[in-house]
Amino acid sequence: MWVFTTKSFISIVQDRDVPDGFMVRARKRQHLIDLFPDADVYTEAGSDYKWRARIPKSEAVEVITQALAAVEYDNFKNAIPDHEYHDACSEVWSVMYHYQRGQK
Repeated sequence: MWVFTTKSFISIVQDRDVPDGFMVRARKRQHLIDLFPDADVYTEAGSDYKWRARIPKSEAVEVITQALAAVEYDNFKNAIPDHEYHDACSEVWSVMYHYQRGQK
């Protein structure tokens, strides 16, 4: 699952080694730290996402629920404070907009 917040983009998948855990991955280390400040963030050579952390499922659910409950903006992209991250999210928006246009 991809999760975009105004400060972070993460990818959450099942941890292959921990049944009740997620492997949470990010392109930028700070994105993991912003959401999971106590996580042991590490890198894995040859992986597609440079930064990773093993997070218990219950903790990840709580963090994502809190992020959702904190939404007060009426336009996601306009609420992103980091210009580089804003531009990246705008590109994702554009790709998905073109995808939508092809749907019937």
